Amino acid sequence: REYRWPFSGDIPVNVARGVGGGGAQNAMISIRGLPADFEDWGEGWQWPDVVSYYLRWEGNTDFTDYAAYPYHNASGPIAVAAPAHVDHLSA
Repeated sequence: REYRWPFSGDIPVNVARGVGGGGAQNAMISIRGLPADFEDWGEGWQWPDVVSYYLRWEGNTDFTDYAAYPYHNASGPIAVAAPAHVDHLSA
């Protein structure tokens, strides 16, 4: 059976074609690897090689003393923060 989307031409950005429909677009998560995750990746991909890129893009406003948290940065272009609300059912 063939399914046809009821759109002609370009599909609008806010239309979700995935499991969960539009609800699949309502969250974004940022998880970076731990140093041990990079041990077998080869030359140029070890933790000391990639951590500067993590710091460069991270705009984390959760911390006030970045000297105490050297692996976080507040000035990067991608905003990163802990969830503002954690539902008691998922905690």
